[in-house]
Amino acid sequence: MFNYINCFCLDTGNVYKLTNKIWPSKINYTGHYCNGKIWIEYLADKLNIELINYAFGGATTDCDFVTGYTETKTCKFYTPSIKEQVQTFIFDNTNSEQSNSKDFSKTIFTVWDTGNNYYFSDMSISPIDSVKLLINILHILAKNISTVSLLLIPNLPDISRFPTFKTMNETERKRISKMIDIDAATNIYELDL
Repeated sequence: MFNYINCFCLDTGNVYKLTNKIWPSKINYTGHYCNGKIWIEYLADKLNIELINYAFGGATTDCDFVTGYTETKTCKFYTPSIKEQVQTFIFDNTNSEQSNSKDFSKTIFTVWDTGNNYYFSDMSISPIDSVKLLINILHILAKNISTVSLLLIPNLPDISRFPTFKTMNETERKRISKMIDIDAATNIYELDL
């Protein structure tokens, strides 16, 4: 049914390559920020399709709005935003004679803002602005790749439970938790892997 998953959401080793294999540390799973595979890899495995990952850990939605990065004790590495990742994909797939014949109708595109906008803006960005930026990126993708037929956009989990935010006081954590409350009119479709 599907041939590929193009991922603009979770890093599976791009920062590791960017930092010449010094970050995330070698104790993690093959350049990941964790100790094993992540959901996007399990989905690709389950569907028996190739995962093409453009994502970078530390990425924000749009670096013109909030700049993301990753860092070690001695270096800071700026990471391409989701918008830049999508623009790279578009460039890679529209700038050759062969690109006019590419059909992405059997490709799953995953786009997910994992909360870095809030982290790198010291919680000053509004959720509405983040969503608007993400919608703009989806428009850029659809405008430039006319055969896009499936976008998988996971909901943002309660980021107040992320280790990074656990050091905040209770009032701040409650504020973060409420930022992602879902409007009752929102259509949600469960993805059961």
